[in-house]
Amino acid sequence: MSTLSPFHDDENFDTATLNSVLETEDNHSNQNSESDEEPTTGPTPTTEYSRLDYIHNCWKIILRDRTGPGPNYPERLHLVPLPLRIDRPLRVLDVGSGCGIWAMEMAKKCPHLQVVGLEVTPIPSGPGTPKNLTFEVCTSLERGIEGDWPFVEKYGLFDLIHMRTLTGSTRDWPALLQKAKAAMDYGSVIEIQEGYLTGPESNDESFEGTRLQQYFKLLREAGEIAGIETDVPPRLAVMVREAGFIEVVEDKENCPVGTWVDANVEHPIAGYGKMMHELGTFAREATIKGAREYGMRTLMRIHGWTDQEATALVEDAIRDLNDGNIHIYYRTFVVHAKKPYPNGTGFPDDPSP
Repeated sequence: MSTLSPFHDDENFDTATLNSVLETEDNHSNQNSESDEEPTTGPTPTTEYSRLDYIHNCWKIILRDRTGPGPNYPERLHLVPLPLRIDRPLRVLDVGSGCGIWAMEMAKKCPHLQVVGLEVTPIPSGPGTPKNLTFEVCTSLERGIEGDWPFVEKYGLFDLIHMRTLTGSTRDWPALLQKAKAAMDYGSVIEIQEGYLTGPESNDESFEGTRLQQYFKLLREAGEIAGIETDVPPRLAVMVREAGFIEVVEDKENCPVGTWVDANVEHPIAGYGKMMHELGTFAREATIKGAREYGMRTLMRIHGWTDQEATALVEDAIRDLNDGNIHIYYRTFVVHAKKPYPNGTGFPDDPSP
């Protein structure tokens, strides 16, 4: 059983690991559904992990190093340079690890690092899980990843904290950033990768008046009703500065949704059209899977729609996503910064007289 997208890079990820995790999670889910009085209305682990895999591939394209000759640009898992430590191995924390795919690839790519993945529910380890990777669970589930992190005492302070696609699941960003800062060593770095997934835009009028536009509008309204900020990504850089981090850098990219970008378009970046065409495919598939799971739940639970009403809108929105004449894109934001030393700078005090 494999939920990997057909475009997945097998060299950078152990398929057996993800399949083992999926089988364990599916069995656990099936056992729960047999004992619970009410069936779950959330996505199955297989469906959710498949969606997360598409999102992961999106970010691998967005983060590619395009400074050198193309079109085979090197893939990157993060933009921020890692700090230098000579007294111990570097420690990396992946907050909101999901199915653990980023943490697994990071641990495999950099075996000299100690990588920890954090989630609100257990992430099973498969036979291909790197030895330098462990997973931890938040102890305060009602507070999500803003809850207690007692594992910091076990590992020590971290040198890189990575966060990705937490908008919609995080209620208190200032608290989360302070939690992260407290778990970081001086001179350590943080990187947050977020897409403005409820606020897609278009450079023409093709998006106006569509059912897809109505769908996204209802998602934003649902966030307001539930008290969840969905417009965080454009404000992340400011929030990181306000949390006391320094050397804040913001990198912005547009992520097309759908295959409307011409793969053969002329562009100064070699292979740009093909790369954006592939990115749009991943983004569309992730959005479709999210609509059929989270979108349905949102319309029914928050807006009080019937199953029939929600299904009609979601399927119309999916039809629009597959329409090459509707041109939308997500704005993506990568923000990275450093935790200052006690002197307020990015460097320790000079011990020389």
